[in-house]
Amino acid sequence: MTASGSAAQMQIMQALGYKPVPLEMADALIQLQTRGVDAVPTLPLMALAGQFHTVTKHMLELNWAPLVGATVVTKSAWDGVPPAMRDELLKIAADTGNRMREASRQENEQAVAVMQAKSGLQVHAVSAALEAEWRQFAEAIYPRLRGSMVPAEMFDRARQRVAEYRAARR
Repeated sequence: MTASGSAAQMQIMQALGYKPVPLEMADALIQLQTRGVDAVPTLPLMALAGQFHTVTKHMLELNWAPLVGATVVTKSAWDGVPPAMRDELLKIAADTGNRMREASRQENEQAVAVMQAKSGLQVHAVSAALEAEWRQFAEAIYPRLRGSMVPAEMFDRARQRVAEYRAARR
Protein backbone atom coordinates (compact mmCIF):
# COMPACT_ATOMS: atom_id res chain seq x y z
CA MET A 1 0.00 0.00 0.00
CA THR A 2 1.22 3.50 -0.82
CA ALA A 3 -0.32 6.84 -0.15
CA SER A 4 -2.77 7.73 -2.88
CA GLY A 5 -1.37 10.38 -5.19
CA SER A 6 2.29 9.74 -4.40
CA ALA A 7 3.83 8.98 -7.80
CA ALA A 8 7.38 9.13 -6.42
CA GLN A 9 6.58 6.56 -3.73
CA MET A 10 4.95 4.29 -6.33
CA GLN A 11 8.00 4.49 -8.60
CA ILE A 12 10.42 3.73 -5.78
CA MET A 13 8.44 0.73 -4.57
CA GLN A 14 8.03 -0.62 -8.11
CA ALA A 15 11.79 -0.23 -8.71
CA LEU A 16 12.34 -2.36 -5.59
CA GLY A 17 10.17 -5.12 -7.03
CA TYR A 18 7.02 -4.45 -5.03
CA LYS A 19 3.51 -4.19 -6.42
CA PRO A 20 2.20 -1.18 -4.48
CA VAL A 21 -1.47 -0.30 -4.39
CA PRO A 22 -2.24 3.44 -4.16
CA LEU A 23 -4.81 3.77 -1.43
CA GLU A 24 -6.45 6.25 0.87
CA MET A 25 -6.19 5.11 4.49
CA ALA A 26 -9.99 5.25 4.75
CA ASP A 27 -10.17 2.43 2.18
CA ALA A 28 -7.56 0.20 3.85
CA LEU A 29 -10.02 -1.98 5.81
CA ILE A 30 -12.11 -2.78 2.73
CA GLN A 31 -8.97 -3.59 0.76
CA LEU A 32 -7.70 -5.86 3.54
CA GLN A 33 -11.08 -7.60 3.69
CA THR A 34 -11.20 -8.19 -0.07
CA ARG A 35 -7.48 -9.01 -0.27
CA GLY A 36 -6.81 -6.00 -2.46
CA VAL A 37 -3.77 -5.44 -0.21
CA ASP A 38 -1.86 -7.83 2.03
CA ALA A 39 -0.36 -5.32 4.44
CA VAL A 40 -0.86 -1.78 5.66
CA PRO A 41 2.03 0.17 7.20
CA THR A 42 0.55 2.19 10.03
CA LEU A 43 0.74 3.08 13.68
CA PRO A 44 -1.00 0.78 16.19
CA LEU A 45 -3.43 3.53 17.19
CA MET A 46 -4.44 3.99 13.55
CA ALA A 47 -4.75 0.21 13.09
CA LEU A 48 -7.11 0.08 16.07
CA ALA A 49 -9.15 3.04 14.86
CA GLY A 50 -9.34 1.51 11.39
CA GLN A 51 -10.32 -1.89 12.85
CA PHE A 52 -7.57 -3.60 10.82
CA HIS A 53 -7.16 -6.19 13.56
CA THR A 54 -10.58 -7.62 12.70
CA VAL A 55 -9.11 -8.85 9.41
CA THR A 56 -5.37 -9.18 10.02
CA LYS A 57 -4.13 -11.27 12.90
CA HIS A 58 -0.42 -10.44 12.74
CA MET A 59 1.60 -7.31 13.41
CA LEU A 60 5.33 -6.81 13.02
CA GLU A 61 6.76 -4.84 15.92
CA LEU A 62 9.05 -2.56 13.99
CA ASN A 63 8.96 0.77 15.76
CA TRP A 64 9.63 3.08 12.84
CA ALA A 65 7.22 5.78 11.94
CA PRO A 66 8.20 8.85 9.98
CA LEU A 67 6.01 11.40 11.69
CA VAL A 68 6.46 15.02 10.84
CA GLY A 69 5.29 17.85 13.00
CA ALA A 70 6.23 21.40 13.68
CA THR A 71 5.12 24.70 15.04
CA VAL A 72 5.89 27.35 12.48
CA VAL A 73 6.33 30.93 13.58
CA THR A 74 6.98 33.76 11.18
CA LYS A 75 10.14 35.77 11.70
CA SER A 76 8.09 38.88 12.39
CA ALA A 77 6.08 37.08 15.09
CA TRP A 78 9.26 35.65 16.68
CA ASP A 79 10.92 39.06 16.55
CA GLY A 80 7.85 40.40 18.38
CA VAL A 81 8.52 38.07 21.33
CA PRO A 82 10.61 39.84 23.97
CA PRO A 83 14.13 38.34 23.86
CA ALA A 84 13.95 37.52 27.57
CA MET A 85 10.98 35.23 26.92
CA ARG A 86 12.36 33.30 23.92
CA ASP A 87 14.41 30.78 25.90
CA GLU A 88 11.43 30.04 28.13
CA LEU A 89 9.16 29.55 25.09
CA LEU A 90 11.69 27.16 23.53
CA LYS A 91 11.91 25.21 26.80
CA ILE A 92 8.11 24.96 27.02
CA ALA A 93 7.95 23.80 23.40
CA ALA A 94 10.59 21.11 24.01
CA ASP A 95 8.85 19.93 27.19
CA THR A 96 5.50 19.80 25.41
CA GLY A 97 7.03 17.82 22.54
CA ASN A 98 8.49 15.31 25.02
CA ARG A 99 5.13 14.91 26.79
CA MET A 100 3.36 14.42 23.46
CA ARG A 101 5.90 11.77 22.40
CA GLU A 102 5.44 9.85 25.64
CA ALA A 103 1.64 10.08 25.44
CA SER A 104 1.74 8.86 21.84
CA ARG A 105 3.88 5.87 22.81
CA GLN A 106 1.49 4.98 25.63
CA GLU A 107 -1.52 5.30 23.31
CA ASN A 108 0.11 2.93 20.81
CA GLU A 109 0.99 0.41 23.53
CA GLN A 110 -2.61 0.52 24.76
CA ALA A 111 -3.90 0.09 21.20
CA VAL A 112 -1.80 -3.06 20.76
CA ALA A 113 -3.08 -4.45 24.07
CA VAL A 114 -6.69 -3.80 23.02
CA MET A 115 -6.19 -5.48 19.62
CA GLN A 116 -4.54 -8.47 21.30
CA ALA A 117 -7.37 -8.80 23.81
CA LYS A 118 -10.24 -8.26 21.35
CA SER A 119 -9.10 -10.32 18.40
CA GLY A 120 -6.01 -12.24 19.40
CA LEU A 121 -3.63 -10.06 17.39
CA GLN A 122 -0.22 -11.71 17.38
CA VAL A 123 2.68 -9.28 17.69
CA HIS A 124 5.94 -10.51 16.24
CA ALA A 125 9.07 -8.99 17.74
CA VAL A 126 11.98 -8.10 15.48
CA SER A 127 15.42 -9.35 16.48
CA ALA A 128 18.31 -6.89 16.60
CA ALA A 129 19.84 -8.62 13.56
CA LEU A 130 16.63 -8.35 11.56
CA GLU A 131 16.17 -4.73 12.55
CA ALA A 132 19.72 -4.02 11.38
CA GLU A 133 18.82 -5.67 8.08
CA TRP A 134 15.69 -3.48 7.77
CA ARG A 135 17.75 -0.38 8.56
CA GLN A 136 20.35 -1.32 5.93
CA PHE A 137 17.57 -1.84 3.36
CA ALA A 138 15.96 1.50 4.25
CA GLU A 139 19.24 3.39 4.06
CA ALA A 140 19.94 1.89 0.62
CA ILE A 141 16.75 3.60 -0.57
CA TYR A 142 17.81 7.05 0.68
CA PRO A 143 19.38 8.09 -2.67
CA ARG A 144 16.00 7.47 -4.33
CA LEU A 145 14.19 9.58 -1.72
CA ARG A 146 16.69 12.45 -1.70
CA GLY A 147 15.64 15.04 -4.22
CA SER A 148 12.51 13.20 -5.36
CA MET A 149 10.26 12.78 -2.34
CA VAL A 150 12.29 14.99 0.00
CA PRO A 151 14.17 18.12 -1.13
CA ALA A 152 17.91 17.37 -1.10
CA GLU A 153 18.86 20.16 1.30
CA MET A 154 16.16 19.16 3.77
CA PHE A 155 17.09 15.48 3.47
CA ASP A 156 20.76 16.24 4.15
CA ARG A 157 19.90 18.43 7.13
CA ALA A 158 17.65 15.71 8.60
CA ARG A 159 20.36 13.05 8.16
CA GLN A 160 22.87 15.37 9.84
CA ARG A 161 20.52 15.91 12.81
CA VAL A 162 19.91 12.16 13.15
CA ALA A 163 23.67 11.54 13.16
CA GLU A 164 24.18 14.23 15.81
CA TYR A 165 21.37 12.81 17.94
CA ARG A 166 22.75 9.26 17.74
CA ALA A 167 26.29 10.42 18.48
CA ALA A 168 25.09 12.26 21.59
CA ARG A 169 23.27 9.11 22.81
CA ARG A 170 26.34 6.84 22.55
